[in-house]
Amino acid sequence: FLGGEPCRFGDDYADLSRAEQQATINWLLMIGAAKADFGLTGYKDCKSSGFYFLLHASYRRTCWRIIGSPHTCELEDVDGRTYTCNPQDGGQFELPAREGQTFGVELCDGELWLTDGGARVLRGNWKFGEEDIEPGKLPDIDFAPAILTPNCPTAFRASVLP
Repeated sequence: FLGGEPCRFGDDYADLSRAEQQATINWLLMIGAAKADFGLTGYKDCKSSGFYFLLHASYRRTCWRIIGSPHTCELEDVDGRTYTCNPQDGGQFELPAREGQTFGVELCDGELWLTDGGARVLRGNWKFGEEDIEPGKLPDIDFAPAILTPNCPTAFRASVLP
């Protein structure tokens, strides 16, 4: 994530006047895997097009609150702790925010991971209610990397590996 005048973090953001804060960009981003045959049209596609991590910067831009979308899932960190994806609940996963931070998604063996600086951080565990889909795995269909609602200066690079 690229910083600069409209995009401040931590104390740099808190030191701005209220008017200056209102002129900054609200950091909200969704990255994940979309069904390969789905034509994306905007942020509403997150409920039907695939599976995403929704990242929202806290008020002072000091941490990211992260939930999964669709919200019928839990997120599991690398230590096995689980977090709610209900946007109305507390107890969501938080990760420190910093200028220049690089997030990615990794879809491997049917699991969708969020990475920070190339290291795995969270795995999505979507609920399907179908007996033929293994818990923690996505359906066995073709997916493509996707980014939705990038209303902040964002550099995006996709690497699709077999």
